[in-house]
Amino acid sequence: MCIRDSSTSDQKNESRGVSDEEADEGNNFADGGDDTNREPNLGAVAIDNIGLDPFDVYRVVAQREGNFVFSPHGLNKSLFALHAATASVTRSQFDAVLGIQDVDPFLAYDALAAIDRSIGSNSGDEFAVTGVWVDSDFSVSQRYVDLVADYFDVAVRRVNLTDMETARVQINNTLAAETSGYANEVLPTNTLPSGDFVIAGATFFNAPWQEGFSVTVTEEQTFYDEDGNQAPREFMTRRGTVLTLDDGDIQSIALPLTTGQSVVFVLPSAGIETIEEELDFDFLQRLIDRMQVTETSFSIPKLDLGWTFN
Repeated sequence: MCIRDSSTSDQKNESRGVSDEEADEGNNFADGGDDTNREPNLGAVAIDNIGLDPFDVYRVVAQREGNFVFSPHGLNKSLFALHAATASVTRSQFDAVLGIQDVDPFLAYDALAAIDRSIGSNSGDEFAVTGVWVDSDFSVSQRYVDLVADYFDVAVRRVNLTDMETARVQINNTLAAETSGYANEVLPTNTLPSGDFVIAGATFFNAPWQEGFSVTVTEEQTFYDEDGNQAPREFMTRRGTVLTLDDGDIQSIALPLTTGQSVVFVLPSAGIETIEEELDFDFLQRLIDRMQVTETSFSIPKLDLGWTFN
């Protein structure tokens, strides 16, 4: 199995010899999971605290060297598509990981679908594309195909996973086509493991600043990394009235987008590791609550960040 993000049956599987015990343990694409069919609730709203905690993911990934960027929604979409195929013990394990032990799974599916719809309703360019690719000999029910299509807008496709390189190229080509070329290599060379199915996705976000930066004042300045190394970078600069905080320990600024969202930059004076353990939604909300409307000049480096999750 491979779940990768660029942050997206009615019979036993006789061809791969999946036994009744294995199906009980959660290899349940053939049965479509524990869930019965139900139409999506298009009026559903997001439920707080379902899916992966993005800050828990951050703390795990932050142990690796270098910069990274990921989409919590993209990861959740992939995991919920897999959740829909699980049963019994495996279903309980997924419930715990996704924080839905005490939630009707269809309510959780409705909530995730509501988030997905809200992403597409903003004025920026946003999408979270996820797909399931199953081996040509792997049995999948129409029930599962319909469920993930209706709730998560996820298509199930056939591919020959015994030819891993050809399958990798086919998956990448499909995601590139569905993202207008933005995600052209979600699966790099030699990253597709052997298995019966692959869940892969791509999340893209592009929205204009509410007040843009002029190219005439974009200039090269010195950028310092956390180790004190210097490198030339282009910095976008402007003056404006924005929310800021500078208490000696943390500098922060919130720059609004035309979508109604804001990008919040946080710069701890002693390094990001000093706040990683306490970093969560409450921490960010307290930070934002302390910000004051200020007229100031500021510069932001233009960075090109890339990261793969497997």
